[in-house]
Amino acid sequence: MLDKKILIKDENYTSKKESKVLEFYEENIKDVYLTGKNYNEKVNEFLYCNFLNVKNVVVQGLETGELDIKIDNNLPVLSSYLKIYLNDVYSKTAQLTVDKKIYTYFSFNNIKKSFKVFSNFQVIEGEGFDNLMLFVENKNKRIKNINIKRGNVLSFLPVLREKKKVSTKEVIIENVDVVDMLGIEIINNKKMHISGVMKLLINKESLYNLFNSNSDFFMQSFYFYFNFQDVNDLNILKNLLEKNKIDFKYLLLHENSDKEVLESSLILNKNISIYNLLGIRNVEKRVIFTKFIGGLEKALEYEKLAVLKDKNERGELWMVLNENTNDFVKFLKYKDISTGKEYISFIPKNINSVYSAFAWKFKITEEEYKNLTAES
Repeated sequence: MLDKKILIKDENYTSKKESKVLEFYEENIKDVYLTGKNYNEKVNEFLYCNFLNVKNVVVQGLETGELDIKIDNNLPVLSSYLKIYLNDVYSKTAQLTVDKKIYTYFSFNNIKKSFKVFSNFQVIEGEGFDNLMLFVENKNKRIKNINIKRGNVLSFLPVLREKKKVSTKEVIIENVDVVDMLGIEIINNKKMHISGVMKLLINKESLYNLFNSNSDFFMQSFYFYFNFQDVNDLNILKNLLEKNKIDFKYLLLHENSDKEVLESSLILNKNISIYNLLGIRNVEKRVIFTKFIGGLEKALEYEKLAVLKDKNERGELWMVLNENTNDFVKFLKYKDISTGKEYISFIPKNINSVYSAFAWKFKITEEEYKNLTAES
């Protein structure tokens, strides 16, 4: 039986100013239990618990405009373990902050709207949520277990930006629409299974750590994104696809959009076409993919109807026909003189010479461009 039970009820709730503040300092309290009578009640609560002997905090059956729970520890060293349960809680905005000197077992079921949780987690488990942001304070000990199911958006974030490394033992995430791990670097992982995800975003350092470890891991999603920066990153991704460690339909080329994608089969087989390359808007990423497949000549091998229209010391103007649509596209191939990088750029269909193509790129006339090149 719980030592302390509080029934929250505020029928006159209209704003933050009328919210209640509940404070606990008594040493004899071991359990704090906050509950609403039914889902139709509206409460706006601030719970402040100065951690002495409290072992369990249970919040359930609440419908609230704002929920703010802060749990502090006045002890000088980390020697406490706290269990927190959130069950059937609806809050437009909610924040739970636990002193970093407290190890936390965090459990939830059916929490709605936006929840931010700051804690030194040891266990995270639950299912049913809208937007759950876990700010991980994992300075002294590895997270033993993460088991999260059935939700919309799940984000893992560092409490401090410069401290991104998070040690995890076992991570299981299932049937979540969006899983965002870009903000943290996963280290020392023993098991990671992610499946049934629509969109997965992961830090490339985490991917390298998993690849180079003995971790039992498998990640499956429809869309996949990681912050790749060079050809080696794409080679690691290809290797993981070959080993069936990662399974996705589309690689996202931008973390915030699903309009720019590449099918996983194109990466696995390195059969990226000119059309695929021109579909990559970021010029530097286009360069990375061109190098990844072995150069532009490799991409041209997949084009049965590629015609060199013009060529000079500045570059080459190509036309590639699409057999399926009977349409064509033109692109300019050229090198950066200072770096030696090879680039390709889309060119309008009415352009028929290399000089005209460069003039169009720089938004000047062909005569002006020729004058510039003559002066240089």
